[in-house]
Amino acid sequence: MGKFERKIVLILVATAVVPLVVSALMLQGILRESFEVGVNARVRAQLDAGVAARRELVQEYKRRFDADAAAIAGSQALAKALRSGDDASLRRLLDAELAGSPNLVRLALEEETGPARVAVGRASSFPAKKYRTREIRIPIPDPGRSSAVRFVRATYAVPWALFHDFEEAGQFARTFGSLARSRGNLERWYRLVFVGILAAVLLGVTLTGVVVARRVTRRLGRLALAIESVAQGDLSIKVPVVAGDEIGDLTRAFNAMVSDLRGSRRRIAYLERLSAWQEIARRLAHEIKNPLTPIQLAVQEVHRQYQGEDARYRKLLDDTLQIVEEEIGTLRRLTGEFSSFARLPEVRPVSEDLWEFLRDCRHGLAIDEDVRVQWNVPDGECLVPLDRMLMKRVLDNLVRNGVEAARGAGVAAPRVTISGEVEPDGRRVRICVADNGPGIPVADRDRIFEPYFTTKPEGTGLGLAIVNKIVLDHGGEITVVQADTSRGGGAELVMALPLRSGSRW
Repeated sequence: MGKFERKIVLILVATAVVPLVVSALMLQGILRESFEVGVNARVRAQLDAGVAARRELVQEYKRRFDADAAAIAGSQALAKALRSGDDASLRRLLDAELAGSPNLVRLALEEETGPARVAVGRASSFPAKKYRTREIRIPIPDPGRSSAVRFVRATYAVPWALFHDFEEAGQFARTFGSLARSRGNLERWYRLVFVGILAAVLLGVTLTGVVVARRVTRRLGRLALAIESVAQGDLSIKVPVVAGDEIGDLTRAFNAMVSDLRGSRRRIAYLERLSAWQEIARRLAHEIKNPLTPIQLAVQEVHRQYQGEDARYRKLLDDTLQIVEEEIGTLRRLTGEFSSFARLPEVRPVSEDLWEFLRDCRHGLAIDEDVRVQWNVPDGECLVPLDRMLMKRVLDNLVRNGVEAARGAGVAAPRVTISGEVEPDGRRVRICVADNGPGIPVADRDRIFEPYFTTKPEGTGLGLAIVNKIVLDHGGEITVVQADTSRGGGAELVMALPLRSGSRW
């Protein structure tokens, strides 16, 4: 893992871990405070006191019921009634006891075995859904010898709500005790959960950071290798753009820069060669032009001085004079082109409307009547740095070359199409000049703008070199593209000029 990758991973880990650790600490504090609010000694004491109070109340009921039953069994009235053996008296006595005790449900006098001797009750007043009953069987201390009754069975009723509240209080107290005992376990469990979450987050963030960092560093690494290649002079490198983010923008800018450098290198190399050829042309023009006039004058003088009657010799002199004058004319034209090539005027571009310039050229080019020129000029305005005189010379040369090529191929109606359009990226504008001639062979397209390269029997190979020089001085370039079959084939040359004077072109 590289340094940049480690930095990205550490930043992502810190960004994820710090809030988690702070949240864990805060949650631990909140849990502790929450336990302190509900699970503390004071609450425990109050719960225990409440449970004890309800337990005491239940025990108080039990003690009172036992005392009441014992009092009934040991009463003198009951002993007297038993000795009398009068069941009616016993029933009246039991009814009186039943009426005097609000919690008493049933009273019965029982022998050792068998059913109750006498029993009274009011079960309907104490429904089982609302009351809980408790039976107490008390032996009678002095039943008398004549009576077989030996026990008093008393049934008491207590509202279920009392026992329900007591049971709920006990359950709550037990739950509270369990919670208090498990407090440490809960805190440890929460800590383990947070440790697990933290570990999972660390792992996820680390893996995410490594993946993201490597995607970035891999692209930056390709860009760095490309920069090293460019530094070593390799301008053919091109880095693929795989995303539309800032690194993608940087990659596109780098590719554009390398393309500019590549074009600049080609232009510089071409201009250096062109400068050398211009110097050669200047010297050739000087060396050839100087002796032409003396040679022509000498031949003319020999022709003029001969006064003899020899017809054959006279004809020889006439033919010689004609040949010399024709060849000297050819040489003068050649030296004139050499001189024109060697003394190309300096391009002085100013901001001009290119579309208006093309519309003006419709009537300014020297075009024969049998030649059809089609102009496809957009409407509106298109400002470019332009030297009108030299650019008109470029168009004139391209149109003339297209017409000559078409006529040389036997085309009866030469046609040239001139069109203009702005490139999709909005940086340059293109001027296309296409003809319906035989076209330019693929093998010659890389050499066609070189000085002295020509396919015409009488050509000097300087016309397109001059055109290329003028276009380059405008900050543009000219190329040969595949001919558009919809225009009848032929050659198609495309000039690309910068839209703004401040363009990097």
